[in-house]
Amino acid sequence: MLENKADFVLTYNETLNKSIHSYSIDWSQTRVAFVSPSFTENQRLATNFKDIAIELWEVKRYENNLIRINPIKKTKSAESISH
Repeated sequence: MLENKADFVLTYNETLNKSIHSYSIDWSQTRVAFVSPSFTENQRLATNFKDIAIELWEVKRYENNLIRINPIKKTKSAESISH
């Protein structure tokens, strides 16, 4: 997304029928969110870095349309990706 900002803004504007400009977006706040009923231990470990903008969210649906949303938190001992 950061390497294709114009494409992102165009898709955003067309999809939501809006008219935003790339300069009005705080690109430093971008992140990737993966949503799944569950994640493997390897997937959890691969994203457990304090300075990587990837989030894991477990979402499970139960009877009567009840939904549980569980963010997978990074561990307190999560290392930096640059070390």
